[in-house]
Amino acid sequence: MNNNTYKPSGAPTIDSLEGDLFDALVGFHKKVIALLQAAKLDDDQLNIAAERLKFLMAKSSDEIKLAPDLNVQRRMDSMFEEAKRLVDELSQSPKRDTAEST
Repeated sequence: MNNNTYKPSGAPTIDSLEGDLFDALVGFHKKVIALLQAAKLDDDQLNIAAERLKFLMAKSSDEIKLAPDLNVQRRMDSMFEEAKRLVDELSQSPKRDTAEST
């Protein structure tokens, strides 16, 4: 039996879906790293950003499991926009003086 028998015409192949997913994840990673490096956040602020990013990624993973939409690029773009807002807020907040924390 031919594997293409039940494949709807125009449906993406598993290889193209895998490639799109990989591209979306790598692109997201590169943008987030560049964003965090440019923000020059202190350790506490970086920890806050990292925890929020973990939460956003877990939330997106849960949404992907529930929805048939395999296009993750939209979700990655949305997560990045939220990460930008968070980093902007954190970079505008006053940094704790290391002398105060000791």
